[in-house]
Amino acid sequence: MKRNFILGTMIALALVGGVLTYATANAAPQLANAEQLAVSANVDASQEGVFVSPNITVSEAPWQFDEVPYDVIPAEEAAQIGARYLWDVFGLDIDGKHVVMLYSDCWLRPGEGRWTGLIYNTIEDALATPWLYSEMAAVVAPVNPSVNPMDRMFNFTIDAATGERMEIASHSTTPPPAILHDTQPLWESAKGLRIQAMSDSELAAFIGLTPAQLDAYKQEITALAEAHFNNSTLQSVALGRNVIRPNGPMRLQGIQPLLDTRADGSIFGTLSGLEFTVTDNTGREAIVTISIHADSIRIW
Repeated sequence: MKRNFILGTMIALALVGGVLTYATANAAPQLANAEQLAVSANVDASQEGVFVSPNITVSEAPWQFDEVPYDVIPAEEAAQIGARYLWDVFGLDIDGKHVVMLYSDCWLRPGEGRWTGLIYNTIEDALATPWLYSEMAAVVAPVNPSVNPMDRMFNFTIDAATGERMEIASHSTTPPPAILHDTQPLWESAKGLRIQAMSDSELAAFIGLTPAQLDAYKQEITALAEAHFNNSTLQSVALGRNVIRPNGPMRLQGIQPLLDTRADGSIFGTLSGLEFTVTDNTGREAIVTISIHADSIRIW
């Protein structure tokens, strides 16, 4: 059940209710065609098309601060629910892996907790990742720079009482390429302000994103959203999302460009990210964000 992904990018689905080509200073950005954008995710589906409950080890996160209620799904069972979630969305088989489980109350949903699981090859690999295990891990097991737990890291979040799928993510363990200059002045320029006011169709033309390429992204996002909404039917996929601001709701653009300048000082843009709103037949929404620069996939 290995799924092919458009780019090695970030895809985020938020329950509400990759190729980035760096152009030279003398040339316009060059985007790969739709076929070139399709690359395989780094997953291991040992039994093609058939999910088998994995043999995993589970431990509690050392930075666990919220008390785990007695009536929530046990951590081991939650880890198995997450294993199926990872399989359905990413085609990932975590048999033999170590899962670090964290329980937390959700400030957006008072009194409703969630389990988050982080996937590692071994507990030793987990302890060697202090940016996830906080300062406590540095005491238990100092950083081992030679440890690379996976080419990609995976995590999931489910409702601690119902097991509902809430969030899932994959990201590269390789740091994203640094942007070596400040792009804020470009956004604050007269052209930058015009770019901020563009519609998605105008932004697509500005960065050279073709309808065929955009359709390829939509098809992949549709497949991911259907796996995320595993107990309902996907109804729509639309660019952009609504946010609530103090002065009222606002629609954010779905196409996110990265600005740069040519040798003559003119401003051009390359594709930095995409954001979609997907809706199922029950009215649930998910926000799907593709961050190409970060080379990661997230559904939340």
